[in-house]
Order: sequence, then structure tokens, then C-alpha cells
Amino acid sequence: MYRHVRNDYDQAVRDLVAFLEGRDRDLVRTLHERMERASELLDFEKAAKIRDQIDAIRSTLVPQVVVGHARGDSHVFATFGARDRVEVAVLQVEKGTLTDSHSISVKPAAEEDLMTAVILQFYLGGNEIPGSILVETIPEDRGMLEEVLGRLRGSRVRISRPMRGKPLQWMAMALDNARTHAQGSDSSSLEEIARAFHLWAIPYRMECYDISTLQGGSSAASRVVFIAGEPDKSLYRHYRIRTVQGQDDFAMLKEVFERRLKGDETRPDLIVIDGGKGQLNMFLRALEELGRPRIPVAAMAKARRGTVDRFFLPGRKDAIRLPERSASLRTLQRLRDEAHRFALKYHRQLRSGTSASSFEDIPGIGKKKAKTLLRFTAGMKDPSTISAADLQKVPGLNRKDIENILARLAGQA
Repeated sequence: MYRHVRNDYDQAVRDLVAFLEGRDRDLVRTLHERMERASELLDFEKAAKIRDQIDAIRSTLVPQVVVGHARGDSHVFATFGARDRVEVAVLQVEKGTLTDSHSISVKPAAEEDLMTAVILQFYLGGNEIPGSILVETIPEDRGMLEEVLGRLRGSRVRISRPMRGKPLQWMAMALDNARTHAQGSDSSSLEEIARAFHLWAIPYRMECYDISTLQGGSSAASRVVFIAGEPDKSLYRHYRIRTVQGQDDFAMLKEVFERRLKGDETRPDLIVIDGGKGQLNMFLRALEELGRPRIPVAAMAKARRGTVDRFFLPGRKDAIRLPERSASLRTLQRLRDEAHRFALKYHRQLRSGTSASSFEDIPGIGKKKAKTLLRFTAGMKDPSTISAADLQKVPGLNRKDIENILARLAGQA
């Protein structure tokens, strides 16, 4: 007993020295490794304590950490949707140093340009306007907004979306802050899922995939995404299988997730696949070969001739069941059912040879715009090659429409 306590004490001293010496990145990396070992040994209480240590270190360091060099000051805006409201995090960067953070909770109105409304609300509330504003989504009327803020500031204001380097890291930090503020009232079902599946974090971003072979032998995959327990259709994607001939489920899975994991899109907190233990093992093998074995995954299937959903988890022999009528079970059933609905709709579109209704699935695109897009793309052999310059010629589309269309077509390619 004494040796165990002494070892814990020595470890705590070493951690404290690393923290005081500024080796915070090394310390966080070490704590992550200890948390993973504790989870593998099913010591979830210890893993949770280590997770809290990591969160405490990060929150302590945010005001002082130097994250890069910048010529001027910047504000970083990020949003996180949670049911009927949106949480907004604003980071204040002065000469490359994070000096302050703010949080705003807004209730978005229909057809409202959310980012423009948030930015105006923030600065008209008396906050000082910097020369650079970084956003995750470019406002529809960026030019007008830059002009208004520039007049208020007395000099030019530039609104842009970070693409690389330190600004992209600031945006990731702001997104984490927005997600943290959204935990309050909408996390009960997600907390149930985290406990039942022994996850290290609450699954705010959940993805579900449907991969199937269509009539004629071609195959396609569909992805739906739930954020904070609710569908986010702007993140839905279709993937046409490019490299696999015939019915090779493993190769199709690997291709889809290789394409999914490229780029800087946010990593899922949980992936749900429709199937049993065989599909789960196939999926885990694909992630292992792609070098991403740590992404949490669960397979969801009904027992033979049964009606009750069961869940298969990595490293666990028997399936688990969530309480009937529980919020966690309803959330996962909605996720699975939405994946089926989205995939079925895509299959019907492919069979009918029309894509107008697929355009209607894109946020901001109604029937009128969808028909205009269908006419515009009718003569193209591969609509996925369309560019922003091409879409600017389509009457009635604004900047946000063009961004959403390009994102959807990139997923379908």
C-alpha cells in the first residue's frame, strides 16, 4: 500500500515539475497515454480523473500560451449547434498570444445569416474591433460587414477563413470552447452513450454510414452526422465507390474512410455502423490499416428474428443493450434511421437519373434553386468538377450557397 501511494506521489511531483517548466505539451501527451492504459484496464474512474487533469491544464494555459506571431490583433469566431440554440466562442489574439475568450448563446432565426448577426451583436455590444476577424464560415455579405466594421474602427477590417498554420489551430481551439459551452442542457443522452460504451469523451459528433451496392453493380456510401444529438444536414455526404470492383465490403469501407479522414474535417467522437460483430471487425481492420485505430466505433444490429437493438463494441465478446425507451437508445436509433433514409433517397435519385432533389438537401437550396442547378449541370459529364467560378454564373446563388454546394459535390465525388 505504501509503495503504491509513494509511486503516485512521485508521479505527481514529476508532473508538477513538467508543468512549471513549461513542458505542457509533453505532459498532456503523457497523460493521454496513461488515460488510454487506464481505459484498457477498465479502470474508468482513474481514466476520468486523468481526463479532468488534461482539461484543467489546457484551461489554465489558454490565457498565457504563445501560439505564434502575428502583425496585428485578431478575433476568432466559432459556433457549435445544440438543439434550438447556437453557442459561439470568441478568442482574442494579441500579437500571436491568446489573451482572452468570450462566449455567446444565440437563438438563430430562420433564413438568418448567423455569422453576420453574431459578429454585429458582439461588436455593437462595446467590444473593441480588431483588424482581422477569423471565422469558420464566411458571412454572406462579407463586403458590407467589413465596410461597417471598418467605419466603426476607423481603419480597414478583414474577415477571412483560416486555411493553415496557427490561425487554423486557433479556430480548432475556439471550436473546442464552443463545444464545451454547449454541454449544459443537451448532453444527457450523450452522457448515457459515453458511459454505456466506455468512451473517453461525450460523443458530440456522431457519424453513421450506409454502404451498399446498387442495381447495375455500382456501389455508394452515405454519411449522416449528428451534432449534440441532432442532425446537421450541412455535413451529410455521399461517396461513390471509385476503386473497388465487385462486392468487396472491406475494400469499400477502407476507400470511404480513407477519403473521409483526409483533410482537416473534425474527427468523429463516435462512428456507428449498421451491422454485427463481423462488420465491426471489418471496420476496425480498415481503421488499423489507415493508421487510425483510436476512433471510437460501435456496431448496431437487431438479434435474429428479434426487434431489440444490440450494440457490439471493440474488445467485448457479448453485445450490450441500452435501456428500452432511454434517451440514449432513441438518439442512436434516430441516427441509424436517418442514415438509411439518406442512403435510400440517394439510391432512388441514381435510379431515376435526376439529381434535382439531391440539391434540395443542401442547406439554403430550395426547389427553385435546385431546378436552376439541375439545368446548369445537365450537360456536364462529371458535376463534381464544377468550380466556384462556374457557380457564380448561376443566378440566385449567394456565397454561402456556393460553399455548401461545393462541399456536397466534393463528398459525392
